Amino acid sequence: MSTQQCRERAWVEVNLVSLQANARTVQAAAGGAALLPMIKANAYGLGAVKVGDALEELEPWGYGVATPYEAVELREAGIRRPLVVFTPATSGALEFYRQHDLRAVIDDTDLAGKWDLPYHLEIDTGMGRCGVRHDDFRLVAVSSPHLEGVFTHLFAADDAPDTVPRQLGRFENAIGLLGARPKVVHVQNSAGSWRLNQDFDVARPGIFLYGGRCGIDLPVPEVVAQVRARVVSIRALPAGESVSYGGEWRAPRETVVATVGIGYADGLLRSVKGQAKVLIGGRRYPVVGRVTMDFIMVDLGPAPTSVGIGDVATIIGKDGGDEITVDEFAGWAGTISYEVLTGLGSRLHREYLDCSGKRALIRCSGVLECDRHQRSIGKIGCRSATRRRSVMKLGRVIGTVVATRKDPSLEGVKFLVVENLGVNLEPDGGYVVAVDSVGAGANEVVLYASGSSARQTEKTRDRPVDAVIMAILDSFEVNGETTRLA
Repeated sequence: MSTQQCRERAWVEVNLVSLQANARTVQAAAGGAALLPMIKANAYGLGAVKVGDALEELEPWGYGVATPYEAVELREAGIRRPLVVFTPATSGALEFYRQHDLRAVIDDTDLAGKWDLPYHLEIDTGMGRCGVRHDDFRLVAVSSPHLEGVFTHLFAADDAPDTVPRQLGRFENAIGLLGARPKVVHVQNSAGSWRLNQDFDVARPGIFLYGGRCGIDLPVPEVVAQVRARVVSIRALPAGESVSYGGEWRAPRETVVATVGIGYADGLLRSVKGQAKVLIGGRRYPVVGRVTMDFIMVDLGPAPTSVGIGDVATIIGKDGGDEITVDEFAGWAGTISYEVLTGLGSRLHREYLDCSGKRALIRCSGVLECDRHQRSIGKIGCRSATRRRSVMKLGRVIGTVVATRKDPSLEGVKFLVVENLGVNLEPDGGYVVAVDSVGAGANEVVLYASGSSARQTEKTRDRPVDAVIMAILDSFEVNGETTRLA
């Protein structure tokens, strides 16, 4: 499916560079500890494999998931670092963990002595959910060469930081009962990375990675997820006319209402009724009436309106000079950012922005594609001309690919970035066009063959921009490895 098709209704933009930046920020707050990023629940709804790939650049100690099957998905995707499954294991799961090389979490002292694979022992210091109680004297009997790590979970580090010292004291006492301190000790979640003055071996960031606040007095993360949908219908209504099921909202005056193609089947919570707003053209408009399965309705105000069918409504994210954060949207719904993100439905195409490197090239659809309209996505913006496509990375145009009059099939192709090359992939595969204008003159396009240093130069002075010659390749080279597309 092309990017254009994926954007016909509703989608989620996931900025992996912002994700990496958030990871570095929380790592610095945690004293430079190695990371054990929590990518459970499909990386909080944003795509565990893609997120895991992006975080590989930071060389984390491992990854945290909730279920064994989440871990298996990562193993099958090629991730080889330790995978810690945070749902307590049972004795019957031992062979499954062995088969897939998984780290178990154990919260039973009897099972701890029998488990013959590396495991992490959870200590309950106040969460009251899982883990061996911090004052359980059976901890003195836990003596196993397979005890790799020990941890506890901070239950209120975000909004009640005064609870943290008491939990930490209980945790240290429990470790004292073990006799020997395991080599991997972890306590810090997102908020805990700032609240704790003590450094630990690894930190377990979660919501901060994905752009959610982890405390009103703590740093604001970069925006990672933006949810957008298109206006699919517009109608003028007389005063007193009802909108949506139940007729709970009636137009207080003559007004124009837009229908936007996203609903509760996509994760837009019904509880935002009467509270939520969307951004269209950088302006806020209220959502009116009940949220339906596939649509929401937006009051545009009295006619005339500048909004048209096909325009993009931003549900979460930036548009113009305004922004609706995931935390603001969660407040409208009476919930938390975690629920909003993990509830994003499977009908919403995830579009990954700013991918880099070979794996991203093969597996992401992720760099901005410009069409005939000016468009801005997240922090990446561009202006495009008719029949022209620009490839961007980190907001900088590094090359331009244009469709020739001889081959209009190049229109609408997807673009990715590999190192310093703009790479153009035909949707059905088969060939690549690589163009790099860096260092070239204003009227010069440099064509690279398979990424080699040999190049041809086509002077484009006095020629229309859509008539630039294209090089048709059957392979491309990244870091010395050749990938064939035929």
